[in-house]
Amino acid sequence: MSEQETLTLTSENWQRVKQALDAALEAPAAERATVLERLLGEDPELRRRAEAYLDLEDELGDFIETPAASLSPAGARDGLLGRRIGPYKVLELLGRGGMGAVYLAVREDDYEKRVALKLMHQGLGRGAMVDRFRRERQILARLEHPNIARLLDGGTTEDGSPYLVMEYVEGRRIDRYCDEQRLSIRRRLELFRQVCAAVHFAHRNLVVHRDLKPGNILVTPEGVPKLLDFGIAKLLDTEAITRLGDAGATPMTYQYASPEQVMGEPITTASDVYSLGVLLYELVTGRLPYRRGQYRHPAGLLRSLTSEEPQRPSTAVWREEEHLVSGVLTAAEVAVLRGGDPMKLKRQLAGDVDAIVMKALRQEPAHRYDSAAELEAEVGRHLEGLPVKARAGTFGYLAGKFVRRHKWGLATAAAFLALAVAFAVTLAMQLERTRTERNRATLSMNLLVEMLESPEVGDDESSTVEEVVRRGTDLFDAGFADDLEAQATAFNNLGLVYAYRGAYGKAEELLERAVELRRRLWGEDPRVAESLQNLAYLYWLQGEPAVAEPLARQALDIRRRHDHGPDRLFAKGLTSLASQLHALGRYDEAESLYREALRMKVELYGEDHLEVATSHANLGTLLYDQGNYAPARRHYQRALDVREELLPPGHPKLGKSYSHLARVLLATGGYAEAVPILRRVYAIRIAVHDPDHPEVAQSLNNLAFALERTGELDEAERHYRRALEIRVASFGDDHQGVATVRRNLASLLIAMERFAEAEALARQAVDGFKRPEGHWREADAESVLGAALAAQGRFGEAEELLLAGLQALSEDRGEVSLYAREARDRVIELYERWGRPREAAAFREKEGGGPKPAS
Repeated sequence: MSEQETLTLTSENWQRVKQALDAALEAPAAERATVLERLLGEDPELRRRAEAYLDLEDELGDFIETPAASLSPAGARDGLLGRRIGPYKVLELLGRGGMGAVYLAVREDDYEKRVALKLMHQGLGRGAMVDRFRRERQILARLEHPNIARLLDGGTTEDGSPYLVMEYVEGRRIDRYCDEQRLSIRRRLELFRQVCAAVHFAHRNLVVHRDLKPGNILVTPEGVPKLLDFGIAKLLDTEAITRLGDAGATPMTYQYASPEQVMGEPITTASDVYSLGVLLYELVTGRLPYRRGQYRHPAGLLRSLTSEEPQRPSTAVWREEEHLVSGVLTAAEVAVLRGGDPMKLKRQLAGDVDAIVMKALRQEPAHRYDSAAELEAEVGRHLEGLPVKARAGTFGYLAGKFVRRHKWGLATAAAFLALAVAFAVTLAMQLERTRTERNRATLSMNLLVEMLESPEVGDDESSTVEEVVRRGTDLFDAGFADDLEAQATAFNNLGLVYAYRGAYGKAEELLERAVELRRRLWGEDPRVAESLQNLAYLYWLQGEPAVAEPLARQALDIRRRHDHGPDRLFAKGLTSLASQLHALGRYDEAESLYREALRMKVELYGEDHLEVATSHANLGTLLYDQGNYAPARRHYQRALDVREELLPPGHPKLGKSYSHLARVLLATGGYAEAVPILRRVYAIRIAVHDPDHPEVAQSLNNLAFALERTGELDEAERHYRRALEIRVASFGDDHQGVATVRRNLASLLIAMERFAEAEALARQAVDGFKRPEGHWREADAESVLGAALAAQGRFGEAEELLLAGLQALSEDRGEVSLYAREARDRVIELYERWGRPREAAAFREKEGGGPKPAS
């Protein structure tokens, strides 16, 4: 019947159909028609609708909406193999459906590009089927999105059968991909978010898919989901599609269809949101929302959809009655495929995931998420540890989310806030009390700084904390005008608080005031050394080792003159000066101080202590920077062993150790092995820090470096540019950390053959490294600049830079270091481009014994 003649069920009509179906399903199969006749006989249209639901199988077998991935492969020979359809040569039959077949094909003038060619069976190329074919072409032509398979071409064969040419997606169904890769719940949710984004894009283009299911979503080997088959999609700005056959025969896949779809009611974007909810349910539980028996017939499903709520995901994973069904996984098997055990999986799903899924599966469209974008954002909030809208915003829930999101910093921040508030109140009440009591208050500030320096500290202090710090400073200025030492102690400690928070200008002001006051009071004694050391640390944080080094040296000289044996602050002073010398490239001096600090810390704390782990990490980084990768890795591993023993999983210090190991892998050619480690580091840092924190930028830079060398250039560029954006905002345009990212991005752009852009960035990097002059990083940036010039045919300019860079890097970093090897490769490439093979061969013969960088 036509669209105009099709009955749209009102709520009253639907209740009548539903009651009749319920009664019919309770009766023996032979008596069901009689039951429907008795209950609906006076309304032939309602009776036909009920019969259609009763008799329709849950799969229609229609070709258009059946993706190539789920079509059964044909074992018999196909007469079209090797023939041409339009300009395409048919290579292989991918599968068949009720309406036609899907072939692997290539365009005759481009045998490199494979396509999926959909061809309607001969004899069906007329009427409604042709309309639907044309509509699919119209729909797909407007959907250009990285997660939607693209329409490439279309036409009609000589016998009048229409065909479509689609992007050929090599991938696995999303559910099978997730299981085969044993993706965790977090990884599954991240993948699901991309699917939501693609669906939302279709909705913005006025298209509802209407058949979202795992078979219509393939995941490529690179982990990119692709949405397929808009064959039954509806354009929101046109009339509904012509229905096929009797009432109720709208094409759909019943297991994933919304209640309004199954009931034949008007379809909106809310229908796709429901199907996304079913998909998410299946991805996290390995089950469908309703029990298997309820899917055996559309009428049975209708009854469930309109009268029952599905089990929550955290309950469904334990659904025991399904464990005996062939092909259904047990709870333990489901959990293993998600990287855990059943109890852990239940805990992961209980709460947020349950709430999100159940909101998407609400029977009433108005009570679901308003859009696929809102569903995607909700999943994102859960992944980021933020409250989700689907759960009641009670104080307990919101507070719990806050605690979990800030687990590393909250305990310290809470203690800090309590101390700071108590400190401020105490000062206000005791300004006239004795000097002894005021010194006790300053001791509380000393404790505060001890806490801020502890490994459990994060960057989650609130603006309230900053306000308390400001008030504390004001109180000292006003109340301790006659007590310079109390002022100096407060300025020293509050300056560190501001430094930890990244408020460098205020920190510098306070720390300089502390140095000035203590020098006025005590001359050159250990208290002055403490303030000098802290001021040096501030400049080091800002990437100014040349300014920090003389301050750190003064502090250490004072401590050596007052040496009374091993001391925590003495060890800290050794490390401080070593760090400045390290940053300046003065490795021998730095190594001696690092080793002295390590010995002192072992004497103070023993081998298994976090301070000792930090010294191992420092020494490992110095050895790494000298190209001594084997001993560097030993120190890095020792630091990691201690931290894994003493710190909880996901701690920022563990992220640091993982990052160190990844650096060694990168330097020794283990790029593919380094990528997953660096992704873990990024996940830790983004969970601990603000998205614009410098530590996040460092993680992005390192990950991009690894991705560049595994050939994932587009993703590498995105990460480099984000790292550059963060560092410029944090440190300013002329910071050496900014120059580092520019150098790396320039190298990447050369690989992407964007030579002019690379040259501009490399020149900026060279300028950024000129402070201090002669640093090895300047030579490295000049080598990258030379490569950019050589790629543009400016061989004379390039040669001077490349040869000088290679010599400096070989002398400073060692001939087998990553930087020297890459510099040598640039020289070889220069001479090959220049047409001077002898010089290229000569440098190739000089190559060191270390592994070569990835090409």
